[in-house]
Amino acid sequence: MSMGAGVFALVVLLVAASGAVAQPAPAQEVDARPVASVQVVLDGDVVRDETLDRLIDVRAGEPIDGAQVRTSIEHLVHLGRFSTVDVVAEPDGMGLRVRFELRSAQRIGEIRAEGAIASMADPLVASARERLGSGALAVRAPEALAAVQDTLGQRGHLRPQLTTRLDPTGRRDVVTLVIGGEPGPRWRVGRVTVTGVADGAASIEARRVLDLTAGTPYDVTAIDARVQRYTDRLRADGYYEAVVRTTPVPATAPATIDLAVDVSTGPLVTLTFEGDPLPGDVQRQLVPVREEASVDEDLLEDSRARITSWLQGRGYWRARVSYSRRQTDAGLDVVFTIARGRLYEVQDVAIGGVQALPDPTVREQLDIRVGELFTPAALSRGVAAITQLYQNSGFPGVRVEQSVVDVSAPSLSADVR
Repeated sequence: MSMGAGVFALVVLLVAASGAVAQPAPAQEVDARPVASVQVVLDGDVVRDETLDRLIDVRAGEPIDGAQVRTSIEHLVHLGRFSTVDVVAEPDGMGLRVRFELRSAQRIGEIRAEGAIASMADPLVASARERLGSGALAVRAPEALAAVQDTLGQRGHLRPQLTTRLDPTGRRDVVTLVIGGEPGPRWRVGRVTVTGVADGAASIEARRVLDLTAGTPYDVTAIDARVQRYTDRLRADGYYEAVVRTTPVPATAPATIDLAVDVSTGPLVTLTFEGDPLPGDVQRQLVPVREEASVDEDLLEDSRARITSWLQGRGYWRARVSYSRRQTDAGLDVVFTIARGRLYEVQDVAIGGVQALPDPTVREQLDIRVGELFTPAALSRGVAAITQLYQNSGFPGVRVEQSVVDVSAPSLSADVR
């Protein structure tokens, strides 16, 4: 029977022959024989391993049971340590000797690059290791080969001829993966076309920043870096939704790739803050339209909420923040209007309805002090701490309510019940 991909389990029942011609005993006779002993044979050697013994359901002194054999095989296969799991039962006096014969699954230890690709060994081996992870089975060697081919392709070697082999090490369950062969010719950039930029000067600027000219090596990593640099420049100029895409197209010349570059600048966005001031670094942190390359409603609403929370965390409890989108001849103007209001301090903290627990114990859960700036987050943390305290004390249904009263002076009274 086969258990798992690439792992096979074989159950063979051997019985004694009678006379000159070997005749197998009837199945019921075999089933009636008790198990005399159970052995685990790993790579040809009988071993005693408590971990493996616990996974085997077949027991000495009991009749052999097919279901127990199958579950034992499944347990061993699921360990992932063995390439094959075979079960053999043979006569042993009046009973049966059952052997679980295991073959260790070979795992990849070191990975090496040799031959013409040895000069690029570091990035190639790193890509193979990243694809496989540590302790990968040797049967995954083709995945490592594919990773190396991808890395060579990123560097312009689009048609490498590679081979792999597994070299033994001092351990029978660990092998060294050796990847060798020819990287093939390095392809070069042919014709470069830039679309999406109507203005002639802008097109020239795009070509200058991208620095993509015919004859340069086709290096995807370097090209992506140039594209990102140009995209960052567009966004720094206010085109926050700018996207630059490159599409490789096989050229008619040998070992040559033409590149089609499409530039989508999106609208020229002006980000304006009106009302109460907000530090420039805080603006960039709380309204990341450039980093997110977007001015969609979700991002703007999240930014509004972040500004409000930032102000409330500094005592401006009733801060109000809004935004609007205004179409202009040049593009889009996004305006945030900030009214932070006045600072609020805590005038008093009242806790009512305390039961079962001492009032000081409950009160110390509130990180709110008279005279300090009031922040809604601190009150929420205190309510959560009181709730957790009661739940841990055996009151799972506790409910803690809160209210904040704005008195005439710029201070607050917090009431927790």
